[in-house]
Amino acid sequence: MQKIGVVIASLALAASAHASDLTVGEFLENSHANPQDLRLIEAAASGIRTLNIYLDVTRPDCEPVGSRTCKLTGRRLQSKVFCAPVRQELPPEKIRDIAEKYLDKRPDQASHPSGLYPLVILNALIERFPCKPGLMLGAVKVGE
Repeated sequence: MQKIGVVIASLALAASAHASDLTVGEFLENSHANPQDLRLIEAAASGIRTLNIYLDVTRPDCEPVGSRTCKLTGRRLQSKVFCAPVRQELPPEKIRDIAEKYLDKRPDQASHPSGLYPLVILNALIERFPCKPGLMLGAVKVGE
């Protein structure tokens, strides 16, 4: 779980490097005309995909044996954060569109500082591509 926190913290630090007085909604809107902002969206999505791979590879389910060891069951525990179809292409423009639709339903989150855009992207992907029940990590609260 510590490594998951490191990935999320890395995304947040990368986002904070985008110093601006913009809101998340304004940042996404500006990315239509600003290729640099679109690259930042792509970088955040890349980090989220890396988190998905990490969880898929390192999170086997196990039954406790003693206080510090476990026996593998062959099942997977929380295999991914979001579950897009394997053949689904997710270029940065599509990720931006998914995030904008997510914010359309949550205008209060659109007014958060632009540095939180990776968390909005993460939550938008979780909502758009949910995993099977029992395999999904929950959404991350934005701005609280």
